[in-house]
This record gives sequence, structure tokens and C-alpha cells, in this order.
Amino acid sequence: VDFFAAVPLEADEYLFCATDGDPAASLVEMNAQGVAEFDNATAEARTCSWFLIEDAPATEVPTEAPTEVPTQEPTEVPPEEPTAEPTEEPVVPSAADGEISVMASTCPVDYDPETQGIDYDALNANCEQGVEDVLFTFGDESGSSVDARANGQDPIVFPELDPGTYTLYSDVPLDAADEYAFCTADGGNRYQKELNDRGVTTFGELETEQIACEWYIVPISERSDETGGSLEIHLAVCPVGYTANSIFDDCHGEGLADYEFSLEGSGGTQTATTEILQTPGPGIVAFTGLAAGDYSFYGGPPGDFGEVELYCSTQPDTGAPDYSIDGALASLTLGENQHVLCDWYFIPEDGSGQTPTPTPTATPEPEPAEILVTLYACPPAASQSGTYGGASLETFDNECTEKVDDVTFRLGDPNSAPLSAKTGASGDGAVRFFDLLPGDLTMTPSLPSNLTSAAVFCTIDDGNVYQKALSNGGTTFVNVNGESIACRWFAVEDREDPAPGPTGSITIREYLCEKDRSEITDWDAECAPGSTGTSYTIANTSTANPVEGTPGEDGVYVFAGLANGFYTLEQNTGNWCRAVADRVDSESRVIVEGSGNTDVVLYQCNAVEGLPDTGTGPGGTIASDGSPLTGARLLALVLALLAVPLGWAGWLQLRRLRTPMPMQPAEPKGELRIGANGRVQMRF
Repeated sequence: VDFFAAVPLEADEYLFCATDGDPAASLVEMNAQGVAEFDNATAEARTCSWFLIEDAPATEVPTEAPTEVPTQEPTEVPPEEPTAEPTEEPVVPSAADGEISVMASTCPVDYDPETQGIDYDALNANCEQGVEDVLFTFGDESGSSVDARANGQDPIVFPELDPGTYTLYSDVPLDAADEYAFCTADGGNRYQKELNDRGVTTFGELETEQIACEWYIVPISERSDETGGSLEIHLAVCPVGYTANSIFDDCHGEGLADYEFSLEGSGGTQTATTEILQTPGPGIVAFTGLAAGDYSFYGGPPGDFGEVELYCSTQPDTGAPDYSIDGALASLTLGENQHVLCDWYFIPEDGSGQTPTPTPTATPEPEPAEILVTLYACPPAASQSGTYGGASLETFDNECTEKVDDVTFRLGDPNSAPLSAKTGASGDGAVRFFDLLPGDLTMTPSLPSNLTSAAVFCTIDDGNVYQKALSNGGTTFVNVNGESIACRWFAVEDREDPAPGPTGSITIREYLCEKDRSEITDWDAECAPGSTGTSYTIANTSTANPVEGTPGEDGVYVFAGLANGFYTLEQNTGNWCRAVADRVDSESRVIVEGSGNTDVVLYQCNAVEGLPDTGTGPGGTIASDGSPLTGARLLALVLALLAVPLGWAGWLQLRRLRTPMPMQPAEPKGELRIGANGRVQMRF
């Protein structure tokens, strides 16, 4: 028998079938034409699920498009075209480029997340099988994407990424497996990446980070608790002769352990024993992997010594299944993949052996409750921390006016799967959970990466406003039982601090001298700090952006906020007669390095108007060649150092300490020296 669907051949299709009511389904192979072939020689009943996979769209669309879109397979480097006599060095990927890599592994088909865990240590220890032929799609914020297929041995690498936002997802069917991703950035601490309900994870605002991820695929298609329905029974005992109408509150916590329950259906009879998982709490027994159909179940204390009251609901929507009870024998019609929870209350007879006649009342049902939550986004606070620590509701109401849609909130208790819905479903920024059964309910939002929960304020049945405590990003409503709760949830946007700028500087120090250069023998003794009133201009030889400044009366001016590099220095009026700098290159350019400061001391001889041109200031901007002081230049500096009298080093050191002493005569202009502190000095 040939079995196929009328869908395009390029679509991704997966077929899982179970034979003769066996709860374990297996994957059925299809040929290149998308046809599954079944052997018709054996009479058997097959139940199949056919999955057609849609393309998963990216969940975040940033506003700016990247400057470059990857168009090649990310794990291969394209060959370079041969060129004759290249005149430039080949371009090497910059360390400033971002990179994302992913190593995919699959877990055994019998791996059980409930008992073995879904944390990193558990998955890493049990799921070391490298997966092959899983296709990963990597997209950028412009909508462009590339595909890469796992080979089972090496990680998939997406290198040389421009700053921006990227998405990643696999072609594994959402109904066939659960996926978990754990990443590190720049070799730091490992963190778990969140995947949305389409299986897509987003790397927001990537800059230069090197992100390495491990991607674990946990098959669920062949696990019995994920295929078929289930029945969970909570066994509890009530006081003797109990007739009140609050049976859940009065009895549910009085569990009974070690009592057998039997379930009979078309697949035969199953038996299990109750277990108390927490105190107070009921005795619990569960039957999983159930096919749709009619079932009967019984158990607990013998019906000869009391009565049984039974209340059942479908999970997680708390609907009403088709069930009944006759004495101590219950009947249930289970739908396809339906999950039912039943509370089985045993009420013992009184001491006389007679069962009291209950007051005729309607069948007691737990009061349904509802919780309405509205999410507000707050701008960063004016405080230094940018938070609203200790702020009142009035402050939040005044500052936080923007309601936020499309944020998932989850609500649940420890014993059942959580409910989930997105804000905006019940009005702007709002979502309402209703028909809630009694219990402790924890609410947690999946906030965008730029929002952080700050405060939650609620009312119960339109009463007084009170503030809820936040823990691990969520809050718990204790002993909910029929109330109508309305909450305002405030989340603060991250403050965008400006990126720090460069911190290098050049400090000009003017010294005024009365004599001519040829007459001065002791520059520090015969010259004093002061200002001629002239201005100076520096320019970075790479950017050619000039900056001008004039020293004050003390002769000092600081050019601050400079990037590392080479700078020309010009005196805009007149010329200096002598200059000494901490760091200069062979072309008399001042060097700023290590984001530090470079001192330049300028001596002004005959400090009067219209002095003759005896200085040696730079004659104009010199293009940067980026040449370090190495090789022949460094050798020239070393030879110059060997020719300097030993007294020069002492002169330099004492000059740094500002200690007057007789100095050596001025050296000829243009000679390089290395001082006692190891820094290069140059007489301009």
C-alpha cells in the first residue's frame, strides 16, 4: 500500500506510526517521491501521525540592516582568486568580528527528562551522540539566511559576523523532539539560551563576541508519556461521615499511600500503587500512554467501609471529561491524547456502621478563580543605578505608561503543566487566566532581553492594592480559591550607557626664556613656566582632524580624549626654540599609546613679539606610516644612547622630579635619546 500527501516534494514531512495499539510509535521512511510503502500481507491496525514542517520565522526584526550578509557555507572558507604580484597584505579576519558556533547532539530515544533532568549536566552526561543530517538555518536581521548541516563530529561555525541580531533554528519537527541550547560568550560562564514556541533562538545585538553553543535534541515521539493520553488519580481521605461542601480544602491534603488502583481498557488491565510526593498532599498514581477509548478504574480503601466521591477534569485546560462513578467503580471515556486528573475522596462510615445521609446539595465543585495581569514598560530611572528600588505605586504609574504586547506569561502549580498566554490577548498589554482551580499558582513572564521585572502590584476582588514579592523573575499567588485578582506588572528597560571614548592625551608645557638659545646653558634654571599666548594645533595623521588649544597662564594645556596614534604638533604664532617630548617617532610626530599621556615641553627663547625664526617646529602634517621603532631605527637609537654621557641620564631623572641642578649644554636639534625611565625623547 502506498501512502502519500499532496504537498510539494521540497516540504519536510515526517510520519510516525504505532501498530495494534502499541503506545510506542516509530518513524516510517519515505522514498524520494515522498511516498511511504506499507506491507499489506499482514492484518494489522496502524495509527499514524503525519507532520508537515513549516519554515520558522525569526521572532525579532531589528531596525537596522547589517552591512554584510553571509552568502556562503559558514564552515568553509572560499578560495582566493590568484593575483599577480599583490601590492597589499591579504585581509585577515579582525578579532573584532563576531562568531557563533553550534555543536548538535541527540539524546537516546528512551531518555526521560522528568526523571533524568534537562539541566546542562544531565544532558551533557547522557546525550553525547553527535547528530548527523540535522539542518540548521542561520538568519540575519535583513531576513537573509544560510543553511548548514551537522556532520555529527564538528561544530557548525558562522564566522566573521558584522554587529547585529541573528537567529538560529533546526529542522527538527516541533512535535518530534524538545531542544535545549547552552552557550558561552568569549569563554565565560555557560548560560541557557531560550527557544521560542517555534524553536527559534535569537542572538541580540552581537558585537565582537565569540559565542559557542551546545544544542541538545531530546526525542519525544517514541516516549510513552508523550504519545497517547493519561489518567492521574489523587487519593485522599475525609473525616468520618463528612458532608461539607469544601471537600478540596478539607480533604485533599490527607493523602493515602500504598493503595492499589487498577485501570481496565481495550489494551488490558494495568495496576499501580499510590505514592505521597509531598506532605500535606494526596496519594498519587498515574497511567500514561493511553489510547483513546472507554476505561474503568477502581481501588483505594474497600467500598464496604465508606463512600467515594470523584471529581475529574482535563488538563491543562481544566475542562470536564466524560466520566461517572457507581459505588467504587469509575468509568471514563478518554479522548485522543487527552490528559485527565481525578480526585478520589474516600469518606469512612461513622462508628455505628451507618453512613450518614448527606444534606441534599449540588455536587461540590471547587470555586474557579481568575488572574488578570497587565505588563508596563518603564524607562530607566533617574537614579545612578537606573532602577526603581523602593519606589511607590504612584511613581510606577507616573513613569511607566507604555503597555507591552506579545510577551508570554506562564501560570501553574508544581503538580500540573503551566498555562501560557501572551499579553495583548485580553486588551493592550493584558492577559487573563480564568477558571483556575484552588491552589498555589506561580506566574512568570518571558520578558524581552531589554526588560527586567521591577515590581508587581495587585488587588483581590477590587480590594486594597498590595505589592507582590518577586523571586527568580516570578511571583506566587498562595491559596488561590475563587478570587478575582488583577495585577500591574512593571518591567524596567535597560539603560543604554554611551560607549566610553578614547582616554589618551598630550600635555603641552610652555617655558619662557629671556635669552637666545645659544646663550642658555641651564634650561630649567634659566627658563620658567608661563604662556606666550600663542595657540597650538595637533592632528592625528590617520584622521587628519585638527584640534587647537591655548595654554593658560601656567603654560599648560591638555589635549584630552585622544585615540592611540601619531600626532603632528604646530605652533600657530612664532616658533619654539627647543622641545622635549616623552614619545616621538623618527618623523618628529608625537606618539599617544596605551591610552596614556605624552608630555611635550616647549621652550620659548627671547619671549617677545616678532622673535627671529630660530625654532624647528614641524612644517606640516606628515602622513602616518605606522612604522614601529624596530630594526634599523631601534639600532640607531641604541647607538645614540651609547654616545650620550652618563650624566645625561641623571639630568633627565632629576628633571622629572623637578629638582634644579646644573645641566649639560643643550644637545644639537633632532637628536633622539632614551631616558633613564626607558622612554624615547627627541630634541625637535
